[in-house]
Amino acid sequence: MANHLSVLERMNQQLLQLIHEELDIFTENVAIDVTSIEARTKPVKTDNPKLPSTEAQRSMTTEAILDTIPSYASWGVKKNSQGKNYFWFGYKGTLAISTKSQYILNMYIASAFASDVTLAIPTIRKTSEGLKTKKEAPYFSLDKGYDAKEIYQECHALDLEPIIPLKKIAKNDGEVDAHYAPTCLLEYSYKYDSYDKR
Repeated sequence: MANHLSVLERMNQQLLQLIHEELDIFTENVAIDVTSIEARTKPVKTDNPKLPSTEAQRSMTTEAILDTIPSYASWGVKKNSQGKNYFWFGYKGTLAISTKSQYILNMYIASAFASDVTLAIPTIRKTSEGLKTKKEAPYFSLDKGYDAKEIYQECHALDLEPIIPLKKIAKNDGEVDAHYAPTCLLEYSYKYDSYDKR
């Protein structure tokens, strides 16, 4: 599977171009998330390498990032919707989906041990290349696992608007409100509809 990803990616891009001619899918907003993919091979112990952080990835090319991320089957763990750990042997698929028509615009496969945010920057970059510009910047919706400064910086550098819920952090010194939204010096919650990125 992992050995023939370039062929699948090329076929998917050709198919997406045909669909775009009919349905205009490259003008839609995008959602990015990760899913577990189980391998049908016998589990083997592997020595997993240290992967580049999102901070390091910002200064790397997309190809250089992808070269550092392995795509062999390994053990992975995620928390399910009930907060319990779910273990599997296989891969993680990072998917960029059009939010209206739900077509897969981009996909990368990594070893299951990689964190969800590992392939975020390459996925954002590759997906943004195919998007057709509109008057307003397209929105990229990601879950709170992607709440990292570098993800916001990458999206803004590509003229994209990220929508990411904030990670829950311990309340301290009035810096966040009861809903974990940032507060100003007077401890008023920021209103997101009035956010000015200047």
